[in-house]
Amino acid sequence: MRKLYFLIALLLLSCASAFSQSLLTDDFSGLTVNTNLAGQSGWTKGGSGPDVTVQNTTPLTYTGYNGGGGEYVSMPTGSATTSRVYKSFTTTVGGTNTFYYSVLVNLTATTTTGEYFLSLGDAGTNSGYFARLFAKTSGTGFVLGISKNANVASAAFGTSELAFNQTYLVVVRYTFVSGSSNDEVYLWVNPTITSEPSTSSAIASVTTTAADPTLNASSVGNFHWHNRTVNNPTGSFDGVRVAYGATSADVWTALNASAASGSPTLSVSSLSNFG
Repeated sequence: MRKLYFLIALLLLSCASAFSQSLLTDDFSGLTVNTNLAGQSGWTKGGSGPDVTVQNTTPLTYTGYNGGGGEYVSMPTGSATTSRVYKSFTTTVGGTNTFYYSVLVNLTATTTTGEYFLSLGDAGTNSGYFARLFAKTSGTGFVLGISKNANVASAAFGTSELAFNQTYLVVVRYTFVSGSSNDEVYLWVNPTITSEPSTSSAIASVTTTAADPTLNASSVGNFHWHNRTVNNPTGSFDGVRVAYGATSADVWTALNASAASGSPTLSVSSLSNFG
């Protein structure tokens, strides 16, 4: 009887895990260096502006993070001619789901105006961008910011000055909420990743600000690098991970950001111990 109860519990756990899923994991391993990212490993270019390229001279790594190293993406000097390079994943309903993405970022230059350069995107028109990550100059370094669906004037920025030529782990959470102007977006830099970071520890967030309206996207299906303007940051990124789920805790588990994370496996022999 105990074996039956245990198997039922495993079945329920399996059903519950179906509500969270990893959507994208890309360390750019094995790609051809000194060439454009677009056209490799499912990455596509839109627009006629500059391209990002694959390099391996100075790999990006972060202790404890499940990603990075080897090849990475180099971001060029910003241009007034827009472009984007993006990778599609399984189209996922926005609804009331939560999405996480994590990425290693190493910037070499920013401007005082700032601009967004990474985001999630809708799966249909590829013109709806949300969970936008910004960078702008602050002191001798830079600060990162976030918005739901707005440009730099309405973005929320962290106050801690970050250093150029240093690799940071950036984590972004976007939760779709029914209604108008109430989606929630949070930004962390170098959070503790052995467990889900608390929203109170986010360096910046936007929740109910009317100036940064809810996108009301029906689906999510792309991860983007953007060349928006001459204010785009230069530098590199690596270790891209995207996941979603019905609850933030489920999403965090699916994101599998920690190199030490992972669920224990159960063997057939272990089940026999419940006889």
